[in-house]
Amino acid sequence: MFAYIIAAVIIAVVITTIIFVVVGAVERHKKVNLNWLLLMATIILACTLAMVLIYYSEHDKEVAQTSYDQGYEDGVASASHTLPTNEEMEEWFSSTKEVIIGENEGGDKAVHIIDGQGNEWVLIADN
Repeated sequence: MFAYIIAAVIIAVVITTIIFVVVGAVERHKKVNLNWLLLMATIILACTLAMVLIYYSEHDKEVAQTSYDQGYEDGVASASHTLPTNEEMEEWFSSTKEVIIGENEGGDKAVHIIDGQGNEWVLIADN
């Protein structure tokens, strides 16, 4: 964040300097040095690029922190999850609509189970 402020101050100083130099040149009826203007434009572009990069790096940190927090919360929730009882498993298996045994796209053996609610479950056997 500190670098962002420094880049903003540099841009403000450069723009102010350009304004004073151009106004002074107009008052004295002199030409403004083109190389000097190109140098100032380069400084402004570099500071603007730095500000954009700093902004997006900060945004990426927020996204990463949010993802980490969500994963942590999911892990805590799954740690307190209980396994179904035998009766619950028997009830679920007895309510299946269809069971298909075959191979999946990778050639591994697979079992497709469609339960009573229409959800499809795929069990893949590792070789």
